[in-house]
Amino acid sequence: MDIQQSDYRKTETPETLQTFSPITYLQKDPSKIPPLFIGRAGRDEVPTMDDSIDRFVKEALTRNIAFTLANHPQGVHSFDNQNDDDRSREIIRNALAFMQLHLNAAGQEVLKSATSTMTGPNDFDFFIGKWRVHHRRLKERLAHNNDWEEFEGTSTVQKILGGLGNLDDNVIELPSGTYRAATIRTYDPAKRLWTIWWIDSRNPGHLDPPVVGRFEKGAGTFYAEDEFKGKPIRVRYLWNASNAPHWEQAFSDDGGKTWETNWTMDFTRTQ
Repeated sequence: MDIQQSDYRKTETPETLQTFSPITYLQKDPSKIPPLFIGRAGRDEVPTMDDSIDRFVKEALTRNIAFTLANHPQGVHSFDNQNDDDRSREIIRNALAFMQLHLNAAGQEVLKSATSTMTGPNDFDFFIGKWRVHHRRLKERLAHNNDWEEFEGTSTVQKILGGLGNLDDNVIELPSGTYRAATIRTYDPAKRLWTIWWIDSRNPGHLDPPVVGRFEKGAGTFYAEDEFKGKPIRVRYLWNASNAPHWEQAFSDDGGKTWETNWTMDFTRTQ
């Protein structure tokens, strides 16, 4: 909450209120502000809370500060433990993934797992096998829409290229009709980078621009430049390497300042 809009106005001087206002920090030296993760409860009952967040976001955009905004339209104050729903769980997962990506090496000690040593062609070893997949996907992308559809699927993953790549074959059980898709991943040892292509059986002659990236501390981050409805966008894949893998896709139409997650997959091993 912006202290300048709180009850502290009754007890503190205007100078103190301004000094400790989050917006003041944005205005001082934006270059020193790290990437931010902002959670917003659409039905926050605390007076001025949403207004404070909205003004903070507006100022951050003005200052060209990198942040990720996660809005829960039905969320109340402290929705992470008050709203037992899919959107709350999604925001919690996104916040954890964000911390894994951005905390420094010392801070990441609390997040270390058995996968923390992955740095090369074995990065996707956790994924080799057969899986049942739970999909969650936005019905409309980059449209300020929060209407999700959920459906099931399967995925079979195997190594290729003598271990320098892998291929997954997917059955995607969309409500509108089942289709097949495949992912090809190749690893470049010289650059220590993965390149990932997605192939859709409904348009098998077309390849989207591949996402490129790597794993760090068990979290994989991959980016591409693409177009959506004729406009340039950035695409981001996030992978959480574990015994219960989680993948998500996000689009950004402002050069990566803000991201909208539009598709998630949670995997349960069957073989």
